[in-house]
Amino acid sequence: MYNYTTGSAQETWRERVDGLLDGIKVFFTGNKSNIMTEVACEPVNLCDLDQQSFKAYLSRWMAATTKWAPWTYDRIKPLLEASATAAVSTCIGGDNGRMCGLKWTEHGKFDNSIGVGQQMAAMEIVLANMIQHATHPVTNNTGGTSAGDPGAGGSDVGRTNPFSMLNSYPPVTTAGQIGAYVCTVIFVLGLISGCAFVLAEEASDQDVEKSASHRLFGMGRAARGSGGILGRTHRRSDSDAKGKRALMKRSNSAGSSIGYSLEKDDIKGLADSPEVSVNREASAQQQQPTHLPPEGENGKTATQNVDTNALPPSLVATMMKYCLALAILGTPLSAWMVFLAYRHIVVDVKHTTLPSWLLIAGLAVAAFKLNLYFFRRFMFERRAWLLGCGPAPVYPHKDPILGLDYFHGAIQALNSHTLLDFFSKRFEQWGNTHYTLALGKWLLLTNEGENIKAILATKVDDWPIAGPRLFSILPLAGPLSLFASNGPAWHEARAMVRPAFVRDQIADLKRFERHINNFLAAVPADGSTFDMQKLLLDMTMDLSTEYMLGYSTNMLTNPSPDAQQFVDDFEYASRESAKKSRLGPLLFYLPHRRMEAAVERIQTYIRFYIQKAVAEAESKRSYEKKVSQGDEHSYVFLEELLKANPTEEYIVAQLISIMFAARDTTAVAMSAAFYYLARDPAAVEKLLTEMDDLGVHDDDSPTWEKLRRMTYLNNVVKEAMRLFPPVSTNSRASNKETILPRGGGPDGSQPILVPQGTPVRWSIYSLHRRKDIFGADADEFRPERWEASILRAGWNYIPFQGGPRICPGQQFTLTQITYALFKFFQKFRAYSIEPRDDGPLRYRTNMTVSFADGCLVGVVP
Repeated sequence: MYNYTTGSAQETWRERVDGLLDGIKVFFTGNKSNIMTEVACEPVNLCDLDQQSFKAYLSRWMAATTKWAPWTYDRIKPLLEASATAAVSTCIGGDNGRMCGLKWTEHGKFDNSIGVGQQMAAMEIVLANMIQHATHPVTNNTGGTSAGDPGAGGSDVGRTNPFSMLNSYPPVTTAGQIGAYVCTVIFVLGLISGCAFVLAEEASDQDVEKSASHRLFGMGRAARGSGGILGRTHRRSDSDAKGKRALMKRSNSAGSSIGYSLEKDDIKGLADSPEVSVNREASAQQQQPTHLPPEGENGKTATQNVDTNALPPSLVATMMKYCLALAILGTPLSAWMVFLAYRHIVVDVKHTTLPSWLLIAGLAVAAFKLNLYFFRRFMFERRAWLLGCGPAPVYPHKDPILGLDYFHGAIQALNSHTLLDFFSKRFEQWGNTHYTLALGKWLLLTNEGENIKAILATKVDDWPIAGPRLFSILPLAGPLSLFASNGPAWHEARAMVRPAFVRDQIADLKRFERHINNFLAAVPADGSTFDMQKLLLDMTMDLSTEYMLGYSTNMLTNPSPDAQQFVDDFEYASRESAKKSRLGPLLFYLPHRRMEAAVERIQTYIRFYIQKAVAEAESKRSYEKKVSQGDEHSYVFLEELLKANPTEEYIVAQLISIMFAARDTTAVAMSAAFYYLARDPAAVEKLLTEMDDLGVHDDDSPTWEKLRRMTYLNNVVKEAMRLFPPVSTNSRASNKETILPRGGGPDGSQPILVPQGTPVRWSIYSLHRRKDIFGADADEFRPERWEASILRAGWNYIPFQGGPRICPGQQFTLTQITYALFKFFQKFRAYSIEPRDDGPLRYRTNMTVSFADGCLVGVVP
């Protein structure tokens, strides 16, 4: 647009180009802020495939900009040169010693991050430095040789003379019509015969049938309108001398069929998906089963060229056969039964009562639904088989209809503050991915990193916010909240929130200073016992309200009655909102007067500051107020929101959402760090040694860059959030029939086909404590584990979730935690921190997890 316009308009576009260049400063870090960095994920090692290649695109765009806007060359070229030098210095890894890493700020070091995106980024940043040798872009008027032709394609007969072709076709004769009818009948009969042949062949596959190791004893009820779930359960075999698990032992309470929505084209698309491709590559012999196997010797069907170990378990083929048989036989049997009922009930049509007709109609509908259920179940299992998917285990409920045994056990664990351990034991016993019934609704539980990656990243469009996750946030923040919206509404809310967590706001440690000093002043230094979690919750509330609203609640110093009421209502509404989400979709809508009143007071409190901010903005007194308070650098999220001119309801929803995340999760993560450090004096000593090496003495404050370089401090925080993730569980619900990459088959390594509308809940707490990922000491606090180069947790470590909906404030949170820990041990260096509770660790599980008994410690001189 700059090159297209002239005069004042051209200057306007020049200013906008300069503004865009100012905006990309956030992506340049290092000592001189000139090294390109993917700030959203590099510091926490959670970059997905798109983020790994982001720097490649950014460097190419910046280089191209110097050609379209030559005045930007002097600004862009130094950044490209410094970044290229840093990128090349990391190209020392891999088997050939030439692979480039992702983190260019670690000069001369390879970060063990290998992938196409990393190599693209390094190559593009080097090529970008050669932009001065490239020719300038040209147009048709400045040397371009490609001339357009708007009339191209306009010489065909149908366009120039559309009626001439009609005259060349004679009228349809009677013989032609008869021939068309015959061809149509032959085609329809052939289609019906072919479908019947295909289904019969697949249902009677002798090789698959012979390999079946179990028989089907029963089928559970349909759990949703179109069916339930094909179930399997695992039980421990009493006769197994070696104590191995007897896999795939079916229970009479195993689930039933599933909802269906895929057509043939969808199956092809799913079969070509990355998850299924990976599953194919796992076995060199695996092939997609064909519809019509080739004929073998003596006219018999030849064995399919498929590795039987890679096929879905024989149970699927058995279920397909029985479902097909029931679907075929069920139709005439159902019709016959309805006819018998009609003959016995309707003796005289003229004198038959309305209830009799309603009874017959009900029997007919029930028969139709039953047959439809068997047919749909067969089609679902057939699709899963064609896609190479295996069935997932099903928990053997004592109550196979509502799953009240699971609900009762979960409520008991919730009341005893052991719910997270309850889930972990379930995963250990029934597999990392399995189905369970929750108040009549099938729920898929998983703690597989690959499944979570598919839900949050690679197939995020298939898994919107719905189910328990949505129900937990709606009562508190409403449907406009960033955490409750999907699609365009979510993108709009995310874009509005993102500026609050750019590097300039994160690295400004002065905004934390006052509140952390208030926290340190509240810590008793006489060795008495105090609740660290309570102090940290007050501190994070003070900081988050000042950052969000421009005014602090001052809970650590002198809170006003309104502020105290606001905090009490905030805690109560958060707790009760989580309780309502556990009741299921029906009981969720029951009125809760006290919680509704608390939410109304919260909104009133926030609206007061919204109206105050609007008034100050209109009178232009906001900046003068800050200058008079010596706080001209301060950033207020509310003021930035008002610039977009949204509705008051929209602002309230976003403020409540971000305030909740900024307060509770940060305080809990800090409490976890203090909890484990109080029990590990060696870790404290190692942390103090690192602080000495940093060169910050007495009461001096470290810079943001120095905090980031404190490896052991950051490992302490990382380990604390591994063992005590503030958001310990999460969930989504599928909006279409889709595939998850793991959980099916005898060993859980096959993909599973998940029906539309299925809620999936994953336990981050259980995932972070898996011994096959983090070692035999996964339940122990050991920050040194993160120093091992062999530990590549990836999607198995997700304290801030991942994918497009990754927590936007993760760097803000980590900065606040590391800075608070640093200042605490700087002040109380001559003291020791001791635990003051001997009981087992218990977790209060609401929307976030916290210490049920508080984090009781003492600071001893």
